[in-house]
Amino acid sequence: MSIFNGFSEESVPLYVECRSVAEILAAGLFSHRHNIGVTILSPEAAASFIGVAAWRALVSRAGAGVGEDILDCGDSAGYTLEALHAGQQRLIFSGNPEQRRSLFCIAERAGARILPGRPDAMRFSLLSSEPLMLVRTLEERYL
Repeated sequence: MSIFNGFSEESVPLYVECRSVAEILAAGLFSHRHNIGVTILSPEAAASFIGVAAWRALVSRAGAGVGEDILDCGDSAGYTLEALHAGQQRLIFSGNPEQRRSLFCIAERAGARILPGRPDAMRFSLLSSEPLMLVRTLEERYL
C-alpha cells in the first residue's frame, strides 16, 4: 500500500519521529533511495529534555541529506523562543493561544514556521535500532 493514496509525492510529506543519529540517517537513506521527501520530527516536547542545542547538533551530525526537521517545544514559550534564536526553522508549540500569536509573529519575522500541533508520524522508537532495518521497515510500510 502506498502512503500517497492518489496524491502526488510532493503534496504528502512523510514525517518520521527520530531520537538518534542512526534513526535520522535511516530516514535520510530511505528518502534518498526512493526520492521521497522525509521530514524529521523530534519526540514530543523534546526541547524540554533533549534541549534545543542538542537537537540541532543531532540533526547537524546526521548531515545535509536529511531534509527538513521539526523540533517539538511542547507548551513552552521559552524553549520555542530559544529555538527560534538558535535558527530552528520549523517548530511545534502547543501552548496557550495568546503566546502562540506572539510566537507566530516572531517566527514570521525570522522566516521560521510554528505548527500548532504534531503531525502524524512514523515512530522509529517502536522498532529496531539498526538503521538498515529501519529503512526496510519504512519500505515495507510505505512503498
